[in-house]
Amino acid sequence: MNTFIAKQWGLGDRQISFLGVPSVFLRGYSNRMEKPISTTEMAFVLHLMSYSRPDGNLPHPSIGTLAKLMGKTPRTVQRVSSSLQKKGYLRIPAKDETFETNLYDLGGLRREIRELLNDDLP
Repeated sequence: MNTFIAKQWGLGDRQISFLGVPSVFLRGYSNRMEKPISTTEMAFVLHLMSYSRPDGNLPHPSIGTLAKLMGKTPRTVQRVSSSLQKKGYLRIPAKDETFETNLYDLGGLRREIRELLNDDLP
């Protein structure tokens, strides 16, 4: 699958990682979600998803890392995180003891996406 996507991007047969995002999320997030998210929140979610781990452990990038990736200040990233928590899309259950960063759980957002899948999107 990654080779197919790499070819679509004109990257040949390179084995590089890609982020799997349900198209219903991209197409429906702004106007179909019960609690719509902003483009800045979308960027946060996408960057957070890029840290998802195949072993099932929760991603734990630092606020500073997310801020750099998003081109935002750490305070903006904290506000975005807080907003997503209030909407029920993000949960921060604990800190990673090794790296002393937040653990991020997007279970609420996954549930919302599953609900969108039950709708009839064009």
